[in-house]
Amino acid sequence: MWRPNYQAKETKMSEEFDQQTKTAKVIQLEKAEENLEWLERSLTCISDLPRDVDALRIEIQDAFPDKILVRDLGKFKFLLTVESKEMKEKLKIEGEECLKQWFSSFSDWVEEDACQTRKLWLELVGVPIHIWSDQDIKRIAEN
Repeated sequence: MWRPNYQAKETKMSEEFDQQTKTAKVIQLEKAEENLEWLERSLTCISDLPRDVDALRIEIQDAFPDKILVRDLGKFKFLLTVESKEMKEKLKIEGEECLKQWFSSFSDWVEEDACQTRKLWLELVGVPIHIWSDQDIKRIAEN
């Protein structure tokens, strides 16, 4: 979701780079504190089988009395978010056996847990497409 209040900051390096080449800028983004708040109430869960996120969401909501948001992180990873940190700890302890029917492992969300399925439109200006190779496009996408 786009947040109009979210501000990108240009670093000193990006200003210097831009002055020298006039072709590129490096933009450093700050962490969104509101995202960190709900992510701290989340578990990263890994399934051994591919799962439909909507079907999984229904099964989990039927199995637990508390509200649990289920998000797809791709590559057999899911993010389960509850209303409080205390509820997350309760889910890990009391809901462990139930969670094991869907997931081979689950743990607190950490910063390295990133979504693998998000898409981003990248526009490169001034580089004609006919000079790109498949390897160049793959290299850009990997970054």
